[in-house]
Parts: sequence; structure tokens; C-alpha cells
Amino acid sequence: MVVSHDVATLGRYAWARVAAGHRMPGVIQISQALPIGRVIDELVLVAECIRPADLRDRVTYLPL
Repeated sequence: MVVSHDVATLGRYAWARVAAGHRMPGVIQISQALPIGRVIDELVLVAECIRPADLRDRVTYLPL
């Protein structure tokens, strides 16, 4: 899984990869406006509640 602040380009490339039939482990995009404490809380929530297979071939945006 890739975690990134690059919401402008990374998501576009990730969706293009999926559309082309290629697998990807998943991308989590985080707004740069989100305070770091909230980012950590959101990532902990993802790690505890979501299986890696649930994120496969998807782009997920934080906050949830």
C-alpha cells in the first residue's frame, strides 16, 4: 500500500493502472490540510479495521 499527500497526480496514475487491468496494493491519499495527529489516528483506524485485500485496486482518501 502507498500512503501519499500527492492527491493531484498519484490517484490519477493509480486509477489508470487499474483501468489497464494491472493489479495494485492500494493507495491512501491524505489531504495536506489534515493535522498530523488526525492523520495518525486515521491511519491507525485503517490498520486496525481494514484488511489489505479491502484496499487492493482502490484509491482511498483520508479523512475517512
